[in-house]
Amino acid sequence: MNKLALVSVLVLLVISAGFAADGPGVTFRGGVFWPSDPDFRTIYGGGAIWGIEASWLLWNHIEPWISGDLFIKQGHMIPTLEETSIRLVPVAAGLRYVGRIGPIRLHAGGGVVYHFFKESAPIGEISDGGWSATAEGGCRIPLSKTWDLGLSLRYSRCRMQPQELSFDVGGLRAALGIVFRFK
Repeated sequence: MNKLALVSVLVLLVISAGFAADGPGVTFRGGVFWPSDPDFRTIYGGGAIWGIEASWLLWNHIEPWISGDLFIKQGHMIPTLEETSIRLVPVAAGLRYVGRIGPIRLHAGGGVVYHFFKESAPIGEISDGGWSATAEGGCRIPLSKTWDLGLSLRYSRCRMQPQELSFDVGGLRAALGIVFRFK
């Protein structure tokens, strides 16, 4: 079911490129991730997150998008203080509404995200994954006919329990990116 949903979204995005009002775009971004779970923050804290996104503006206002991010961080287990590392890869897809105020494009929308999670520690490795909803907003400022500067905020919550401990791998992501639009 999960693979079918992801493939369906990808097919929709490829087909919709023919109806694009502004051509497809690719965004390369970097930002900061603030986890919402207090236990997660205690062990790993927040930190840098990197990502890529593909989107198509349809009929001047509707924009489907698909994205992937990468958050890698070192931490210390409590109370043993043994070193541990995490790899979190949220892969998301959704729709957003785009409106213009002068040359600036504001957007807000939502979608679904699958969080791939892997933690490595001296006592072993844990990996899990889970679906959740996501909401986002932001803006794009044109730099030229094909380049934009983008700012986005995205929030998700995803509760996991790979072993005894239950935690949330979601949180708030603020990112700045460069967008290339194919005309």
